[in-house]
Amino acid sequence: MTSNTSNNEPFEALFTTTAQTTFNLTPRDWQRRVGGQILAGRKARGGLRQLCVQPTGGGKTLLFHTIACYLKGVSLCIVPLLSLGADQVNKTMFRTSGDPTTWAVHLDDLNDAKEVEELLLLLQEMNDIGTVMLYTSPQFLTDRFPKFIASLMKVSFLRLIVVDEIHLFAHFGRSFRTEFNDLKKKLFLKVPKKTVMLFLTATCTKRIKSSFEMTTGVDITHVSWPSASELADRKVSLFVTYSSRPFSNMSKSIAMMLKDENSSFPNSKFIVYSNVRSRIKDVKEGLCVFFDKDDNLFEKDVMCIHGHLSKEEKSRYTQIFLDPETEDDESIRVLCATSGVGNVGIDSPNIRSVFRLEFPPSIMDFVQEKGRAGRRLVPDPSNFAYTMYYSIESYLYLFERTMNPTDDYIDNSYRQEVLDDALEVAKMFAVKNKCYYVHLEEHLETLHFVARL
Repeated sequence: MTSNTSNNEPFEALFTTTAQTTFNLTPRDWQRRVGGQILAGRKARGGLRQLCVQPTGGGKTLLFHTIACYLKGVSLCIVPLLSLGADQVNKTMFRTSGDPTTWAVHLDDLNDAKEVEELLLLLQEMNDIGTVMLYTSPQFLTDRFPKFIASLMKVSFLRLIVVDEIHLFAHFGRSFRTEFNDLKKKLFLKVPKKTVMLFLTATCTKRIKSSFEMTTGVDITHVSWPSASELADRKVSLFVTYSSRPFSNMSKSIAMMLKDENSSFPNSKFIVYSNVRSRIKDVKEGLCVFFDKDDNLFEKDVMCIHGHLSKEEKSRYTQIFLDPETEDDESIRVLCATSGVGNVGIDSPNIRSVFRLEFPPSIMDFVQEKGRAGRRLVPDPSNFAYTMYYSIESYLYLFERTMNPTDDYIDNSYRQEVLDDALEVAKMFAVKNKCYYVHLEEHLETLHFVARL
């Protein structure tokens, strides 16, 4: 559904011209429609608050970048994961490399107050013909430099606020990450109401939308939310197998695809997900041993990221996996990650297969992880796959972890929601006579239409 109360054709033309002249790209129909709506409503009394739901790789970034370049001044993009922010900055700089009036900064890379002050001085000297996109984690604004927003508004115009991956924003804000809740007072209630806001995600439900609004104190005024069938524009093969010891089958599958590399897949990559940090570390070590014993694979390497690494380490490791800088980096073909740490922001056309070793915590995790594979314009499902191994033991682990009284849930009702999410996953895999894609569409469609009432 897209709200549209007036004829936005002139503004759609402005959006299209900006995208073509700045990025040499012609927007898709939905981008032109939503972009035109934002430009037409940007001066509305009370401000414009736009929710945009589009699949991974569907073009949300071009929407954000084009709006920012049209509005000029400073745009602030909040990303829930440090690695995601670093990747976004690199993509922005590449996309705008031919335009000296447009640049991007990852605020989390600023080390001290002196560097922050230098940036603010540069912004103060910037005129209205330039565009600066500031990418930041919530921690930078709430913990490291809580006065940054007030200082920014004194020296420059904040024209646009973007929140990426709002489903994670809602999840973290209601569980254990207090900085997400702190943004309500330290950012959203401080900026002028006329500031345009754009909220992006590939997976949304009524609960995610309402949770996000509650966490930020922002009421969404405009919505672009296609149906679940429209969102499912990129499919990969889905394999679901009951197994409590999936390592052997998984490692053999990865080995077979690595040995079968050809001109179409010269640098195949793979991701392995687990709910348990100790298990994903063991899997990483096991794969290294497995590769070392094979004369054709001993040069391949494995990387591991999990929640106990520092934000800087997770960001750095993810970047190395996605964009190798050295010959040694290029040997890293498998990324082992705990769910929630590595299931967003990993965008590479070389990822052929994704493996999950236990029940995913929610259908949203399933959708996000599946979306890491086949990130090409028209992927062939026979070449890209998501494989999930599940067992009663892995489901019981989710239940026990959620019911652990020592776990800190900021919102007590969130504990029940997590249990409900796990039950939905179990129901999905209990239905044997229905395609998983059909089940996903029905599940998301129901929540989607409820959210649009």
